[in-house]
Amino acid sequence: KKKKKKDPTAEMETAGLHSSRIRKGSELKRGVMLVQHSDGSWVDCLMVLTATRLCVAHLQDLRATPLENNTPVRTVVVRKARDEGLGISIAGGVDCAADVAVSAIREGSAVALTRDVLVGDQIITVNGHDLTQATHQQAVSILRHMRAETEVVFRLRFQGDERVFFDDAETTRGKADTPTEYFKVIPIGLCYCAYEGDHLPVSRRSGRRSSVVVRAASDISMSIVFKAPMDDRRLVEEWLTSIRDARDAYPAPQLHKPDPPEGFTGLVLHMSRVHEKLANGGWRDFFMVLTDFDVSFYSSLPAQNDDLIVSVLSYPLLAVRYISGRRHLPPGHTYHPREASEGMFSLKVPDGQLHYFSAGTRAAEKELAHLWDERTINCVRILQAISYPAFRRGEEVSFALDWESGFWLNNDCRGDKSLLWHHPFGKLRQSSVDVETSTLLLDFGPEIGMERLQMEDVQLVTFVLLAFMSAHVRDKEAKAGLVRV
Repeated sequence: KKKKKKDPTAEMETAGLHSSRIRKGSELKRGVMLVQHSDGSWVDCLMVLTATRLCVAHLQDLRATPLENNTPVRTVVVRKARDEGLGISIAGGVDCAADVAVSAIREGSAVALTRDVLVGDQIITVNGHDLTQATHQQAVSILRHMRAETEVVFRLRFQGDERVFFDDAETTRGKADTPTEYFKVIPIGLCYCAYEGDHLPVSRRSGRRSSVVVRAASDISMSIVFKAPMDDRRLVEEWLTSIRDARDAYPAPQLHKPDPPEGFTGLVLHMSRVHEKLANGGWRDFFMVLTDFDVSFYSSLPAQNDDLIVSVLSYPLLAVRYISGRRHLPPGHTYHPREASEGMFSLKVPDGQLHYFSAGTRAAEKELAHLWDERTINCVRILQAISYPAFRRGEEVSFALDWESGFWLNNDCRGDKSLLWHHPFGKLRQSSVDVETSTLLLDFGPEIGMERLQMEDVQLVTFVLLAFMSAHVRDKEAKAGLVRV
């Protein structure tokens, strides 16, 4: 007789892990999965995914000890402008028979920008004021007085909306194990996941796509590796999709890149996890940040404005060409499995490099492509016009692009700034670059002829030229009432 498959849900019910033990709140998914221990073994764990966090606890460690009694106290410093509010709401107080805790965080507020304060954090003290014995109104009054401060120091203990209960692992497994081996909470905004081994070369990846690694961007010790009972890959895919969907739905903080160019705000418009395909067949993870003037890639999640200053890669939007879809492979070569199922795109930059990325899903890539197109055009509209020094027939000239009127060429000699010619974008038949002589070739057809302009960064100029022409065409389409599908 065939053995009946073990039902993880039934095991969870046997363990008595329902609403009396775990508050569902904004729960999105739960189930029993196998989580890898530090010694390489796999242990049965309950995983609970909510709108704000991923909770993992060992089945045998779920007891009646509340989580908050075991959670360490954290110190969080919030820096803000004088007379600026903290941007939080609270619940509880001794008159409510509950601890004073954070119940909501306003997006873009001083507290939200730290990314270190969570909904569900008990506020123990704030700038030395003890709130453990305060009434609700007293706590509100103390927090309001913090408007006058430029630095507010919180002492917090996470208690959460969903409380997982466990016993100290040392009492049952010895001192080699710690409770953190069997219990972890990863805030969903910092929760990023991929199949285990996707960052490795193909030759070292065998059998690894049945398990998923989840990393907390702010703390590598909070990483977990999990797989489904009986290697059910469909169930693993469901969890992977659910975690990514919850992360994408989580509101991002309002960050600004310091010192943006004139006319731009530096506001972060998009932030997501992407995976770059490397030449050796492996992958590396990046956090991609799109502002109103550039795109940057970071090895860790930017949590505050200062984190945006130093990046691994960074390019002005007008100096990057976005290409949707998979790369072209030579005959006989095959695509990596994730290339077939995930949204792929390439970024071509003026120095000739081509960066090849996965956006995670096709829907995410489609959304990114649309946003990229919009922001590039908006960037052109803010600039209006841009000019570059050049040489024409040995004479100094100024070559300018105006997004509405086209190409302009002026003398650039001392005392002579006269106009040499002006042609609308529609007159251009073809443009090319002679790399050896750093010359831009503009073919305006038989009536006008070919223009040759020698200049530095000629490849960059061609990228900007295409962006300006694209913005001009899109503007004409909009005025004519045409809708691009």
